[in-house]
Amino acid sequence: MSHYELPTPDRMRVIKDEIIEGEDILGCLLMGHDFGAWWIGSLLGIHEAREIAPGENATDVQVASAVAAGVHWMIKVLSAYLDLCC
Repeated sequence: MSHYELPTPDRMRVIKDEIIEGEDILGCLLMGHDFGAWWIGSLLGIHEAREIAPGENATDVQVASAVAAGVHWMIKVLSAYLDLCC
């Protein structure tokens, strides 16, 4: 907001429990290959997200799962690299 010289609000809040319905769609549309276009991602409803992680919203759960998957991949690749070189 400072880039646009907008005033910072006096009070901020994160909306968590106020969300009572809906879903979050997180994904990627890949274009320009032999298949034309391919969307890969996930749809996660707020009720399912709260079963997985009580008190959190669907975006939090999807982002956390992507970070965990990235760390898992990184450890797996690093482990394979160390097995080859050392």
